Amino acid sequence: MMLPIRVALTLAQVAVLAGLAPLLDNLIKTVKARLQRRHGPPLLQGYRDLGKLLIKESIHARPTSAIFRLAPAVSLTTSLAAAATFPVLASSALAAPGDVLTALYVLALGRFFTALAGLDAASAFGGLGSSRDVSLAALVEPVAVVAILVLAAGMVTPSDGAALAGAEADLLAPWRLLAAIAFFMVILAECARVPIDNPATHLELTMIHEAMLLEYSGRELGCAILAARIKQTVLLAMLATIFFPLGLGGAATATGVALALLALLGKLAALAILIGVVESVVAKLRLFRVPDFLGGAFGIALLAYIAREAL
Repeated sequence: MMLPIRVALTLAQVAVLAGLAPLLDNLIKTVKARLQRRHGPPLLQGYRDLGKLLIKESIHARPTSAIFRLAPAVSLTTSLAAAATFPVLASSALAAPGDVLTALYVLALGRFFTALAGLDAASAFGGLGSSRDVSLAALVEPVAVVAILVLAAGMVTPSDGAALAGAEADLLAPWRLLAAIAFFMVILAECARVPIDNPATHLELTMIHEAMLLEYSGRELGCAILAARIKQTVLLAMLATIFFPLGLGGAATATGVALALLALLGKLAALAILIGVVESVVAKLRLFRVPDFLGGAFGIALLAYIAREAL
């Protein structure tokens, strides 16, 4: 009986994270609009936009190959797979098995195919976005790994359920807060948010992620956008669950899962509001200043690791 329950919990958390992805992105847009004294889009607008794209036909540029057509599906699959590799709704042995580091490198596979697709279309701006994205990835991944390793002391894996359940005693420890700040800076870079990138711009010379999607249309563009939204939600769920496991269900019971879901929704909403505030008060960095930003994130993560080892 344990295996069916584990499979059901894993599928449920994947469905929750994928279902929340468009809503969470629209919440960020709404927060930014309200801070600018605008109404902003309705909270359900993201679902409508994806629905319109998914019923439209895809048009391909002549130079594209099978890699270009395959990349959106691979990106969407890796985002969904990453959502199943760490516990979100329960921290018991019945929760999703896996490792947060596995999730990071599964997401890196999706990024790799997206970058290949940007090059495959033989577009100048697509190639520019791909080269920038891969360069940033080399700076982002070490920060993410060190931030995760800060929490890995005493765990079987960085997402070990028993260790997460007992982490509430040091929830506000300085080393944990420093690691969370570093990982939040990683999320801004991984999800192409301000100050690294501006997801709302179509100025070709400043785009990174959006430049790789310029040649997509119809269903393939919808899949690529949905994959990016799910990736953002998965990373925010990592921050909410792994770094701050408050409210994570200790047992795979209906009550425990329901409470964990409510806690997750609250933490994701708070993080979405925080991103909206950050994007409203911080200017986009010039590209040559981005390594300084990520270098600062690495320093914060390293400081958190030193502080954890000193205790």
